[in-house]
Amino acid sequence: MTSPDDEPAIEQRLEAVNAQVQELLARVSALEAQAYHAKVHPSAAPHVAPRHEHPWSAQPASQPAPQPAPAPPVMFAGTQPAAAATEPVNADDPQFEPKPPRSPAQVLAATGGAALLLGLVCFVVYAIEQEWLSPGVRFAGASLLSALLTVAAWPLARKGHQAVAGAVGGAGLGGWFASWLLARHAHELVSGPQVFVALGLGAAACLLIADRLRLRLMAVLATLAACATPVLVAAVGGHLVELMIYQLVVVGVLMLVDWRRRWPELPTIALLATWMLGGRWAAMNLGDDNGDVFMLWSVILLVASAASGWRLLQASVDAADQLHAQARLVIAGVLTWAAATAAFAHALPTLALATLGLAGWHVVLAVLLHKRSAAAQGGSITRTFIGFAWIQAMVAGPLLVTGAGLAAWWIGMSMVALVLPWSVIQPLRTAMIVLPSIAAVVAAVDLRQAPALPLGLLAAAVPLGASLWSRDRSQAGADYRGPDPALWLVATIGWTSVVVELGPKAPQVALIWGLVPVVVVVGWVCAKLTRPGVWLATAALGIGLIGALVAIAGCAAEGLFDAGQVGPQGLLVVALLALAGLGTGLIWRVLQAKRLEHLENDAEAGPLGIMVALALGISLALILSVAVVVLAAGPGFAQLGYTLCIAATSLVLLVAGLRLRQGSWRHLALAGFAFAAVKIVGFDLADAAVVWRALGFAGIGVILIAGAYAYSRAQQRLARE
Repeated sequence: MTSPDDEPAIEQRLEAVNAQVQELLARVSALEAQAYHAKVHPSAAPHVAPRHEHPWSAQPASQPAPQPAPAPPVMFAGTQPAAAATEPVNADDPQFEPKPPRSPAQVLAATGGAALLLGLVCFVVYAIEQEWLSPGVRFAGASLLSALLTVAAWPLARKGHQAVAGAVGGAGLGGWFASWLLARHAHELVSGPQVFVALGLGAAACLLIADRLRLRLMAVLATLAACATPVLVAAVGGHLVELMIYQLVVVGVLMLVDWRRRWPELPTIALLATWMLGGRWAAMNLGDDNGDVFMLWSVILLVASAASGWRLLQASVDAADQLHAQARLVIAGVLTWAAATAAFAHALPTLALATLGLAGWHVVLAVLLHKRSAAAQGGSITRTFIGFAWIQAMVAGPLLVTGAGLAAWWIGMSMVALVLPWSVIQPLRTAMIVLPSIAAVVAAVDLRQAPALPLGLLAAAVPLGASLWSRDRSQAGADYRGPDPALWLVATIGWTSVVVELGPKAPQVALIWGLVPVVVVVGWVCAKLTRPGVWLATAALGIGLIGALVAIAGCAAEGLFDAGQVGPQGLLVVALLALAGLGTGLIWRVLQAKRLEHLENDAEAGPLGIMVALALGISLALILSVAVVVLAAGPGFAQLGYTLCIAATSLVLLVAGLRLRQGSWRHLALAGFAFAAVKIVGFDLADAAVVWRALGFAGIGVILIAGAYAYSRAQQRLARE
């Protein structure tokens, strides 16, 4: 039992317990409110700090784990746009309009609106042909019906029937434009200012209804009618200048609608119709006195196309929109160039300046597109504009200069393409170098007067240098340093053509000039050895040998070998020994690069050795022909000497094949021995004197014994290894 003295203490303890319970209940309520607030607004949930008045609450409360923001709901599975991951979309943006999936109602409404508009037009045409009503009555009825249809779109859209409202309003507004334009240009019922006021009211209705209510179908149908009517009216004559000004106004209005609602098809329709109208005007009225006005009108359309296309490139990441904008830019450039050609066909310098201006325009567009797209998205369109500008610059050359200046113009273009450090044009660099170079070679050959020869050689030297100088800084370009076969082949053909057409007429001198590309590429490969380079150098040596044979045939046809002259044979021998020396040096570089003493039937060195042997054999034959001329020997000596040249060359090839273990060399050498033996027995010594027979058999015997000795030495060396 408790005494009365203990009651105050008990009451105090009960009050303390009650206070603690109330505090705990308050904290529980606060935590519940915090949890609910965090569930609804996870980023704005406040943290309730613990209180430390009581010993039970002295331990700090643990912080709640942060909850990630909930992901936005996906409305339709599989229909989430791919651009949402790369570009944030602001739904509160007044210019933003989502693209809902196309419904059957929209398809039906679009088809019905087009059919209604076409039916009204056909009915009006039929009424005109039947002369049912006067033109004024027909015009008033068509205008009233169009206005009623246009106004009827507003309540339909307010009630939620967007597709139906777009079809009805588009047919009505299209009929409004068509009726006023026909009244002006077919019947002369109204004046030009009245037409512009009426069309301004129609444009205002389009902006008010289609833009405010977002009736895209209505805007499309109205645009088709507003842009197709001037083209049809122009086909039968009329006020073309007035129609062209009207079309420019339409383009501006539709660009404004596109800027607000992102409907890119509207400016495209208007621009195409405007270009068609301009072509009609040019066919009827273009002359020498108004070409500058037509060009100014074309430039305005070009700027409008670029502005609308650039806005679409900046505003949308959709692939279809990007392609749409790029196609608009390309078509505008092509049509503007065609307009410049038609306007300034009588003034070639002015046409050249306009062409260069358009080339600069396309280069600026390419640079801007490249800066905008860091990835490979804009690479193709950038290269398209660069290629287009390059073609325009090439075409501008003949319009500005002629003769040597034209060749210099194209040579300068190929040099610019060679040194231009822009990596984007790497796929186009070969074409940008080759096309001006070929054109410069043709211009130099056609000139046929000083300084045609140096210009032609310089034009061919540009692709030759480009074939050796790789501008590719990628890993693939760093791994491959060999010459470009296509560029080298073009350079060789151009160089040979210039030498043959403009160079020295003596075949032996022309051969020395013509071997420059061969010497350059083989020397480059010797300095920077690569497997593709070795194959190209081998092919170059083969082309050099073919050129030497052609030069020998030319000298023989001109009788230079029979005139007792030593100079032609001496130059030919120098050229062939140079080819043999280059081939030998390249074989040595292959051995050095592979760090081998024996090539073991190496695929690269085998053809090289055959080229060297052929060059040596032809050189010996030419030296023998000089000896025959100097010694005034008979034909028997010459034939026997040629046989010995074949045998000597085969001996050198056999020894080299044995020492370097090249089976192809040994086989070719044995075939050469067999051919020499058959030739000397069957042809050379058949009618020769006894002394020549003895010398011939002795020479063949010495060569064969030397071959056997070389073979024996090679076998001993292989046995020691």
